[in-house]
Amino acid sequence: MARLVLTRWIPLLILQSFLLAIAFGSNEVEEEFSESLLLKPLPDRKVLAHFHFENRAPPSNSHGRHHHLFPKAISQLVLARTRLDQNLP
Repeated sequence: MARLVLTRWIPLLILQSFLLAIAFGSNEVEEEFSESLLLKPLPDRKVLAHFHFENRAPPSNSHGRHHHLFPKAISQLVLARTRLDQNLP
């Protein structure tokens, strides 16, 4: 009898968990990425290319260690350079 009651509640618990995940997960602001390219012809038959990249991410508890948009390898290079600059007299 107890097993029959338990099997009735399992689908309801799964459904409730799913609905709670949807309700609380939909309020998060997602990361955004945009890029643009400006090409301008120069008088000497050359081309000026200006690239503009913009990342927008909500504040997080990871202290800037999110690597969904910003490559981890570049982040490590910047952090290493910052530490090196701080150690110089």
